[in-house]
Amino acid sequence: MAILVTGAAGFIGAHLASRLVLDGHEVVLVDRFSNYYSPILKEERVEALIPGLRILNIDLSKLESYDLLSGHDITSVVHLAAQPGVRLQYPESLTYLSDNVLAHTLLLNWCLQREMPRFTYASSSSVYGKTSEVPFNENNSGSAPTGPYAVSK
Repeated sequence: MAILVTGAAGFIGAHLASRLVLDGHEVVLVDRFSNYYSPILKEERVEALIPGLRILNIDLSKLESYDLLSGHDITSVVHLAAQPGVRLQYPESLTYLSDNVLAHTLLLNWCLQREMPRFTYASSSSVYGKTSEVPFNENNSGSAPTGPYAVSK
């Protein structure tokens, strides 16, 4: 019974995966290693925090990528993977659609097909946009994201 961690080479994902391993959990790690952050830095982070563990370099926005997960007994998902960068402009901002919307949708569908009991998703405070309600509260009804990244999250 393994925990799938997406975005596992990112700062939060690698630290989470390290903690899960230290706590005795089996983990399946996924990252796309995009060029937004240095892939070399991400590889070095993973090696330092979770030495010896293999990360599947897959693109969750591609349906065929999910075949690579089929050999694992995954019972929970922590979905941290996303295209970051609140300032990307068109046409680069189209990656928000593939990485943050399509990948998320495909992963949710994959989990639903397997009746996954646990799914945790990390969003972003950017979804609150311009709001006068501080501190942010996820129950606020007035979310007003101001850009493509925030909308995709």
